[in-house]
Amino acid sequence: MNSLCFLIFFTFGLQVDWLEQTKELIIDVDNNSILVNTKLEEEKNGTITKKEFIADQIRKVQVIMDYPSSINLEINYYDNEGFIFGEVIKGTTVLLYKRNRLDDEPYASIIESQTYFKNKNEGINLIRELNLYEGDNIENIKKKLQKMEFEQRSLGSEDYIDLNEKYNLNYHNE
Repeated sequence: MNSLCFLIFFTFGLQVDWLEQTKELIIDVDNNSILVNTKLEEEKNGTITKKEFIADQIRKVQVIMDYPSSINLEINYYDNEGFIFGEVIKGTTVLLYKRNRLDDEPYASIIESQTYFKNKNEGINLIRELNLYEGDNIENIKKKLQKMEFEQRSLGSEDYIDLNEKYNLNYHNE
């Protein structure tokens, strides 16, 4: 019985250890990186700003999508020599319906998502999200979101492949 408890504690402790180290690394990159490239893409209804930052061997790629009538998202990718170990998403996006939206249905959602990978086969996603309705005070909803606990989901190799494809689409697609 003691062996089982030790094994559970040890396994959980290792997961928390790499996750906390990854979060600390991202904070360090955010605080100490240098802007090396900026690209602004003006589109009909908004803009996409892509920025590349470097801190030691870590690259941070920031993609800001600003479409006033639909999307206001900031996506940050963290890359160490080709291995994407983090993705942080914050912002709002309009909800699309296949029919006319009813008055009592949300028109958008506000989201905060943090994805971390230990390796290409093991990761975790922490997410919290709230719907926005007509007449909502967005600042109050943001405060409410900050008080919410994150939902947690384990990630595997397919999730890493999806993240890598999304990264390539958002940053490398010229």
